[in-house]
Amino acid sequence: MKFPVYVLGRDVAVLEQAAGLESVLTYHAGTAPGDFVSLTLPVRTEPYVLDEGVYWPLLGGSTPGRVQVAARTRGNETEPAPQPPFAALNEHLCLQVAQRVMLTAHTELSSDGETLTVLRLDLDAQGHPHWGMEDFGVLLGQHDASWEKIAQAVRDHVPGSRRGEVFRHLATSLLLSYALRNARCHAGTLALRYTSRADVQAAPAHGLLTTRAYADMADDLPALAFMGKKTWTPGRNLQKFIATAFGIAPKEQALMAEAVCDAVADVAPQVLEAMNQHPAFSDTGRGMLAAWAEGVAGLRDKHVYALGAWEAGAALAGSP
Repeated sequence: MKFPVYVLGRDVAVLEQAAGLESVLTYHAGTAPGDFVSLTLPVRTEPYVLDEGVYWPLLGGSTPGRVQVAARTRGNETEPAPQPPFAALNEHLCLQVAQRVMLTAHTELSSDGETLTVLRLDLDAQGHPHWGMEDFGVLLGQHDASWEKIAQAVRDHVPGSRRGEVFRHLATSLLLSYALRNARCHAGTLALRYTSRADVQAAPAHGLLTTRAYADMADDLPALAFMGKKTWTPGRNLQKFIATAFGIAPKEQALMAEAVCDAVADVAPQVLEAMNQHPAFSDTGRGMLAAWAEGVAGLRDKHVYALGAWEAGAALAGSP
């Protein structure tokens, strides 16, 4: 079967299903260079043979963005994985921390705390499709991503004038994953957005979750490795990696880590409020506070950033 592929409503290519898990993408003659389907698929006359496992989020329609593929469904679609209890409220509170230190998605939480609506990241202020979006799973074209490979993808696709901003966003995401004990910070939750190759930038943060709060995920290691390891106790390697891969000096990193700790302390009372409003959330809330306390202590440790004395606040000082 063949499917038209559109970029902001313009018919730019055709996608044809091939054998197995492959598809063939062919741009139409005369397609403008700026109407590329992916940063990794510049406009050219030769067709591309694509791995469905890599490109399905982009060409299957599950990733918001400027690309649309007409009337396409995936065979043998699996049911979405069940979410842990109060995952929406957990994510909402994690995003409250994140928005204090970085650009984040706009969200709306239902009154019962069970549903989190994430406003689309590809729309302009008037609600019209505007941005192209690609997560690093697509950009890397592989499933075994690492922080080093993500840093290289930034160097490959982000203009030099914008790389510092993107690297700072990624470094903050990495620090937050430690502070919040988020083992789901992976290539699929980190993304770039753009209107052209000249303005590629970090997409707003989304999909944060304190996984440590759930018994069945409490022992999960970070999803992404750096320097060949996945660990919650990176020591000075965290500082060394961010300096080497993202070009951020240790003193600046320490300021970023301090800001992350302050953001966690600022939002921790909201966790207590949520526990009072939703009694069924109490176990998860206590788990979140314990995980956050452990996370900020880890960043402040003398073997990591050695941030010194700090007033954590009553909410983090001990679980209720």
